[in-house]
Amino acid sequence: MSKEEIIGGSRLFAMGEDHAFEHQSLDDKFVQNKASTFFFSMRSAAMAPLFMKGDVLIVDRSKNHDNGKVALVFYQNEMLCRRIKLENGVLSLLADSHHFQDITINQDDEIKIFGSEFRKYRASC
Repeated sequence: MSKEEIIGGSRLFAMGEDHAFEHQSLDDKFVQNKASTFFFSMRSAAMAPLFMKGDVLIVDRSKNHDNGKVALVFYQNEMLCRRIKLENGVLSLLADSHHFQDITINQDDEIKIFGSEFRKYRASC
């Protein structure tokens, strides 16, 4: 008998056969610039439905932070994911969800934009 046995109409395979598929790298699929890419886990639903709490964002820091784009921002000792709005010299961080307030950045506020090019991974149960 070969590696396969037929028992009650079901095929059972040898243990090694579950690894017979070609190797797939998530880096190859999602990461374009390894040196400037990092992962961020959404801790809120501020950007729902675009990004949900628990989504893992793959962030590329090498991309431009254009007006209206979603960005990862370090503000008041917290990393936030918000939409950037620059209008009449005023910078605002906008949440897509109406359950979260928009943030207007004052001149004295320290802010650092970490990246604005995202891919996401959403685990489904």
